[in-house]
Amino acid sequence: MRNTRRALADFAEGPQSTDSPLYGAMTRAIMNSETLMRMVEKTPENQPVPLHLLAALQYLIGRTPEHALTGFYVEPQHRGSLDELQEAMEQFATSDQDEIEFLLATRTVQTNETGRAGALVPGFCLIYERTRLPLATIEIGAAAGLLLGWPDFFYDYGNAGQLGSSSSLVKLQTEVRGHRT
Repeated sequence: MRNTRRALADFAEGPQSTDSPLYGAMTRAIMNSETLMRMVEKTPENQPVPLHLLAALQYLIGRTPEHALTGFYVEPQHRGSLDELQEAMEQFATSDQDEIEFLLATRTVQTNETGRAGALVPGFCLIYERTRLPLATIEIGAAAGLLLGWPDFFYDYGNAGQLGSSSSLVKLQTEVRGHRT
């Protein structure tokens, strides 16, 4: 049996919080709210906490662009305080509680993070170095082609170097471990 509060704390303080400050703040809001905690505790064992609830909220918020919670998604500068975010989340979650609980019970979440490209690109570069042939990529699955944009991302490998345009909207930091060959 998982410890939901521990899973939330790990997410809120982990690298996911840095990659997505909104999801980090939303996770802290869940932890501060009895209402939201009751909902997130309904996450099936095979689903990631808190992503399952956050995905349900994001799915439903698209239908109600006038709700206060929408502003936290569409306007990066409109983050407000944690209290404001928590209040907006609670209001939205209670107004759509039946539908959220239905989604939690019947849907699954498949995460696809652009950060994975940081691990793939060195392999792509190695293939090119060895073959000097153009590389074509295809993506199969539920990712909707998210990683097909890998040539346009900026990669920072710390002391191992950087790759791509620093003006890219997608900037990835990847830790390099072990020996470089």
